[in-house]
Amino acid sequence: MVGGAEEDSGADSSGGSGQLDPPYSEAYWLQLWAFGTGRDGLGLSELQFWLLTYSEFVALKRVWEAARGIKPPPTKAQLEQYGKNQAAVLAAQVRVYNKQVEERRRKSGIKLVQSG
Repeated sequence: MVGGAEEDSGADSSGGSGQLDPPYSEAYWLQLWAFGTGRDGLGLSELQFWLLTYSEFVALKRVWEAARGIKPPPTKAQLEQYGKNQAAVLAAQVRVYNKQVEERRRKSGIKLVQSG
């Protein structure tokens, strides 16, 4: 049965770039059905579609996406690594900027007065 409890967090089962409607609403099921049975989707018969387990549906969807060069959404670990990489890049940019500012100050002879 398509649309099991182990929902693909945030994944769009319609194959498009839009968001799915809230799970278990009529619009949600229509979107799954349209992608599963549509010519531009999986192209399954209605019987084949409704007999699928959610895991089978996801597997077919991933094959469909791979055949079209659609990359899967990043995993939580990938997003965390991206955040760490961005923080490292930002820190490096700040160091370079601070070094440039210090160099300009040194060349211009401006000295900062620190209070405290």
